[in-house]
Amino acid sequence: HIQGTVRVLFAHHVHMALQNHRFMRLIARRSRLKNHNIPQGILKMIQIMFPGKPRQIVADHFHIAGAVRVDVRGPHPAGLCGVLAANIAPVNKGETIWTLSVDVLRRIGTLYRTGNVDFTTVIALAGAEVRQPQMLRTIAGAAVAPILEGRLMDADHHRRVISGNVLTGVKTDAADGYLHYPYRQVTVIPEGDDVDEFMGWASLSPRKMSVSTSFPGCLCGRRLFDPDARILGGRRAMIMSGEIDRVLPMDILGEYLIKAINARDIDAMENLGIYEVAPEDFALAECLDSSKEPLQQIVRDGLDYMRREV
Repeated sequence: HIQGTVRVLFAHHVHMALQNHRFMRLIARRSRLKNHNIPQGILKMIQIMFPGKPRQIVADHFHIAGAVRVDVRGPHPAGLCGVLAANIAPVNKGETIWTLSVDVLRRIGTLYRTGNVDFTTVIALAGAEVRQPQMLRTIAGAAVAPILEGRLMDADHHRRVISGNVLTGVKTDAADGYLHYPYRQVTVIPEGDDVDEFMGWASLSPRKMSVSTSFPGCLCGRRLFDPDARILGGRRAMIMSGEIDRVLPMDILGEYLIKAINARDIDAMENLGIYEVAPEDFALAECLDSSKEPLQQIVRDGLDYMRREV
């Protein structure tokens, strides 16, 4: 359901962006930043989401002088901007790259052509607590309550409402919350604070997801799991086991970079690639981390520290 939802979401935004391809050409011709290949990142993100025919549609419409088209295939986090940049054109000290989503491109194009600001958007409503994952048309910053009304399963347990996805999203309130920028997804999962299971996180239940084959669930093959908001363990000293590097397709040593950030060692941070990463690049690693470290927040703090000190 989620994969189909994501493709429909991007199909809508690509369709709208194709209507504004003249604006893209104008950027390539007249912008003083055209030598930085601004359209390049946009083309990359479009190519990731669409195998087959839609990719040809994109190629037929986006003929932008100076733009470099790159096809990328693979599971998350292959489509993240930081991962793309690190594997195609790594960022060095003093350099800046620009990234732009298709949805924002559509708004800029609409503003340029019509003079009106269009804040309408299409979002995905997903999660184990949703009756039927679906696409919804709304506006940026919309209240969450009308979006969820009548669309959640009947349950007496607590729920976690997330503006965004389960890896990088922001917790919001079901009654007074709103759709945070830049997310175009609302996810609802069980909170898990009322779960009482034998042995807790160490339970050998086959219903538990296992990445390291430590639980019987790894014997069930490829199956769907219903995660909740629990961290399933306790925070502890960092375990150097290669878990971060295994899900970080970048030419950096993620674990050593995290240690350098915690130590505020500027020289080590630069040598280990602090300029190439963004917090979202560590989202999957944070989900799988045995140490339960807030890796995304650590990276964010490290980048802010570098900006202040360098």
